[in-house]
Amino acid sequence: MRTDKRVRITAVAAGGLLVTGLLAGCGPEDGAASPDASPGPARTDEDGDRKGGGDGDGAEGGTVAAAYQRTAEARTAEITLVTEVETGEEDAVMRGSGVIDLKSGTSEMVLKAPGARIEQRTVDGVVYQKPPAGQRQQLPDGKTWMSYDLRKLGAQAGTGAQIADPAAALAYAKGITEKDVERIGEETLGSTATTHYEVDVDVRSLVRNNELMGEALRDTVGDTLPLHIWLDDEGRLRQQKMELDVDASAPGEGRSASPERVTVATTLKLGGFGTEVDVEPPPAADTADMTDKAARKGGKAE
Repeated sequence: MRTDKRVRITAVAAGGLLVTGLLAGCGPEDGAASPDASPGPARTDEDGDRKGGGDGDGAEGGTVAAAYQRTAEARTAEITLVTEVETGEEDAVMRGSGVIDLKSGTSEMVLKAPGARIEQRTVDGVVYQKPPAGQRQQLPDGKTWMSYDLRKLGAQAGTGAQIADPAAALAYAKGITEKDVERIGEETLGSTATTHYEVDVDVRSLVRNNELMGEALRDTVGDTLPLHIWLDDEGRLRQQKMELDVDASAPGEGRSASPERVTVATTLKLGGFGTEVDVEPPPAADTADMTDKAARKGGKAE
């Protein structure tokens, strides 16, 4: 049973909350603010840094609200994605690095989790993974890749699939508006000067076209999603962090009665803007579609 628990916790780390799978297609286009978004009153902390949506003349708040769009204008980037899961007993870390097309969401990464190294490609909303040879028992003979359709899995929170879609994590920034913005201060990431902000993203703005998805996401994170973001001098996203408490109980273990709460912290970093991204799906003959199997694992019955 301890092994099963470790597998579930690792899956949560690798997935980075699979419920985010549809976000790239549900949020406001090009980082536009929600139609009802309006600047809030400016506030000043003890150090004189302004807080709130308006930030006085609205200039800084507007910069934050435009972060996703300004980042997407770079078209491509190098990316790292780290998801850490902390429990009272066991922890797990999922690390990924690669490249991403910021417009289409196409990406190529190498993912590393405890005891695993996975090649991953994301093309047209489908994640393709090539697990190590010793972990391909679930694949049909002759298959070396598995695929997951994120559109079908988007509302399936808590599946056992180890999926880390960087576009889904980045899509949280689509919901940033000029509201509820706190300027933390100037920080240097590597050799890049950035400004650190804390923002609250209205979950409704991410999934306004998908009520089922909205309910699943609100059940997981609540009405607002707290984010820390770091923007460079051009207003582009250089780092994004979020930390959430989620239920990692396995189906059938009484999720509602005694959920197993874990903390999931996800850090996304971008750099190398303009890098070449040329990603193709693996040959169909080498790929097994695991979408239905993953969806069944996310339900109450297997």
